[in-house]
Amino acid sequence: MLIDEKVKEILTWVALVLMPAITTLWLALGPIWHLPYTEQIGATLTAATAFLGAILGVNAKSNKDKSDAAAVEKDAITTGKIDELISKINELENNND
Repeated sequence: MLIDEKVKEILTWVALVLMPAITTLWLALGPIWHLPYTEQIGATLTAATAFLGAILGVNAKSNKDKSDAAAVEKDAITTGKIDELISKINELENNND
């Protein structure tokens, strides 16, 4: 299943900016303010960030594969049209001889 581009953009921001920032803030302030479960929550946030990044990475590869397949198909169509055009030009040249 592919992720919508807008959703992917938001999730990428969450994975690359928000989650690491929250994790860093929690781990930095936890010991200072004696926040509960500092290490456990920090480890959980890190794991969730890695998981989200992995999911987005898999989706990016899937999108790239589909994009590559579409490009190959487009090239094949274009090549077929060029071959058809060359064939018509040769036919016209033969008719003029």
